[in-house]
Amino acid sequence: MKFHLFRLDTINKKLLLSTLLLVTILIGALGSILVVQQNRVLSSMMESKADSLVTILATISEQYIINYDMSALENFVKDIAKEKDVAFAEYYDTDGTSLTGNVMKAPADTSHLLVYEHNIVNISGKMIGKVKVGFETSALDRTLRSSITIVVLSLVVVLGLLALGLTLIIRSVPRPLKHAIEI
Repeated sequence: MKFHLFRLDTINKKLLLSTLLLVTILIGALGSILVVQQNRVLSSMMESKADSLVTILATISEQYIINYDMSALENFVKDIAKEKDVAFAEYYDTDGTSLTGNVMKAPADTSHLLVYEHNIVNISGKMIGKVKVGFETSALDRTLRSSITIVVLSLVVVLGLLALGLTLIIRSVPRPLKHAIEI
């Protein structure tokens, strides 16, 4: 009796199943495209933000490195660290020695971070140091998981409503046809 329900022995079941399968594929593909596109846009926005921040830091810190004003550089690092996406920020001299390591140091393993660095050059174009900033990708990961959850839940709701609607429509069609045939 239970298996009788899943057999495709009537046109009603065949129509219902094929329609649900087609809609599942279409909505699943659309949802996947939307999730991928949203992830690309968010990644691009984060990269743009990170690149802009590192470029600005390199530009404004030139005079402080030339004048050996390490307290100003340390204040920059402290202010940057307040940003929730920033994992670390650090200034280096031309030898690669940390100038702000006492405030914040780059972790040994940065594989899970987006790390941006920019050379700091003086007015004549000579490199006098560099700044490196690492950004957390956890916000992107959370947004991606949330998007996937929303797409899956939406797909389930749409399929449920579609199945209900199609079942009602399909069940209502044979009755008038049967009546017309009898007449």
